[in-house]
Amino acid sequence: MIWWSCRILSAILVVSGFVYFLGNLDTFDSLEEKESSIRAELESLHLQKETDKNATSAEISALLRARSAYRQEKEELEDNSIGDREEMNALERKFSKENENFKELDQKLAEKRDELEKLNAEIEKEHELQQPLLSQKEKLSSELEAEIGISNQKRIAMEEINGEITKMKLSRKAAADSYKVSYDSMIEEFVLPDYLFWGDELEVVVESISPSGHGFFIKQGAQDGLRTNFFFLASLGNLGDRSPFFLKATLVEEGFSFLEAENESLNLRNLLMPEQNLFLIRTGESDKKDESEIDVDVALESNPL
Repeated sequence: MIWWSCRILSAILVVSGFVYFLGNLDTFDSLEEKESSIRAELESLHLQKETDKNATSAEISALLRARSAYRQEKEELEDNSIGDREEMNALERKFSKENENFKELDQKLAEKRDELEKLNAEIEKEHELQQPLLSQKEKLSSELEAEIGISNQKRIAMEEINGEITKMKLSRKAAADSYKVSYDSMIEEFVLPDYLFWGDELEVVVESISPSGHGFFIKQGAQDGLRTNFFFLASLGNLGDRSPFFLKATLVEEGFSFLEAENESLNLRNLLMPEQNLFLIRTGESDKKDESEIDVDVALESNPL
């Protein structure tokens, strides 16, 4: 645009100079100087025109580059706008779907709220029904605490009793130990007889029973402390099974003896059999009632079966 303006301006100047030349022929001589001046001006204008032309070309190039950059930016914006539009549409669809889900959840929440109110009403009703039970529970808890207190008191008393019992046991053990020491020291001073003493126990084995069932032989004799006419309280080892019975040693040799039942009506075949163990405790004669009962008691206390 600037270039065209310069050309028009040049043409106007040329025409104006030619008209001026025709109107002033009488002053042609003086025009030469003016011509020179005008030519100088024209050259200056020409130079200015070329300069403006170059500037215009540079400006046009800059504008073209700006236009190209603008066009490229516009295209990128259009592409981005298409992507943004698609994303916006997707977001709108998602928002619509989430809105529907929210409405559905809001409806479910309202239903759950109604159910919760019903449950609260039922819980309140149950609480009212359980109130007597709670009162009874508190009462029982109080009674239980009281019983626990009493139990603790009894436990403390029992512990005290156990402590006393422990002390008594220790005292009894000390007394027993002292008695045993004294007894052992006293026993050492006595000379024991070479025969069974009152209350001594002897285990024997039945060898053979007489045909009449009134007596039997054993392998123990005088060397084992038996003597003729010794009386024994005999048992099978457990007084709870059968009652004990009395025996008398009617024959005593060094290595064997014969024992007879003191009760003549007693048949030993009904009680004993060969190779059976028998426990004997030396006692007194059983025909003397009072003395025999005392001897039996003394024998049982000395050697409990």
